[in-house]
Amino acid sequence: MNALVELLQNQLKVRDNAEAAGVGVGDGGDPASAASAASVLSTPSTYHGMLQSLPSSVRVRVPPPGGDASCNAVRFGDVDRTFLVGFSDGGIKVFDNATGDEKRVLHAPGAALGLDTCGEWVLAGLGDKSVGLWSMKSGRLRQRLLGHGGVVHAVRFCHGGRGCVSGGADRCLRIWDISRPTYACRHTLRGGSTVLGIDLEGGSGSLALSAHRDGKVRFWDVGSGVGSGLEATEVFSGPANSVEVSPTNSFLAVVAGAGEAAVIDIRMNSVVNRFSMPGGAAAAGANATWSPSGELVALGSGGTAAIWDAMDGTLKASLEATGIVTGVAWAQGGFVTCLQGGGVLMWS
Repeated sequence: MNALVELLQNQLKVRDNAEAAGVGVGDGGDPASAASAASVLSTPSTYHGMLQSLPSSVRVRVPPPGGDASCNAVRFGDVDRTFLVGFSDGGIKVFDNATGDEKRVLHAPGAALGLDTCGEWVLAGLGDKSVGLWSMKSGRLRQRLLGHGGVVHAVRFCHGGRGCVSGGADRCLRIWDISRPTYACRHTLRGGSTVLGIDLEGGSGSLALSAHRDGKVRFWDVGSGVGSGLEATEVFSGPANSVEVSPTNSFLAVVAGAGEAAVIDIRMNSVVNRFSMPGGAAAAGANATWSPSGELVALGSGGTAAIWDAMDGTLKASLEATGIVTGVAWAQGGFVTCLQGGGVLMWS
């Protein structure tokens, strides 16, 4: 048994709610892995008993802030009542999810390249080689985490908000303890290639996945107190721009490439399905995301956001934007695309 499978199985043993709410696979991946995933993960997925509806039309257009600012990242937060957008000019704006009204601005010392939230706290990877931590309530920058040797592209909270993981152009992942007044980097993991995306399996904080410029997704045991590399999966010949674990099935993750996305089976360490955009390459850094139900995956590419059925690979929707899509986010509160020119589209 390899270390990755052993770690996953150990986590499942201590999870009270470890039931398989699975997404199957289509014809685009490895047959052996696909057969395994289909046999074990065949339960139709729902989100609190509700099937996920498809976005089809723009309900709110948030105008660009002006100047040369572009949107770098978008993420829902505050239990879906708000969403956050990171801009190239150093601002992180918080919007009301119902109206699109701007609620507050979190000022950053560098371009905000990656975002995450945990309760009232906001985490961002910044272009000045630091990681910022803000209070959502006050809007104040609480702390800057220093130590990276390049811009920080990706961040995630871990250990229930007591820690975080960051990665960037220095090819390193850093694991931070933010549970004490004196924040500290506990471990530095050498990734071998620029880190463009990070996510955690099931939010447990034990297994981290990182997407890299060399097209690989790497797996890390960050809960052992050591931070060791486990496996690496080559997903694309070009950069892997993001990685996101399914919200309903911790064995599956979606990865974004240039004009394509792929679903990987973490246990089998292989690609089980691929989705290609109908023309056009993805904007630099564009991410892929899951629907809340775990049934659908979405990717921004050029001026389009495409949505596929994660099980059979069927293209379910092609949403035409008013600019190059640089980021997508999906939650119970809706579907959001951010644009290279700084605008944001909220879909219904």
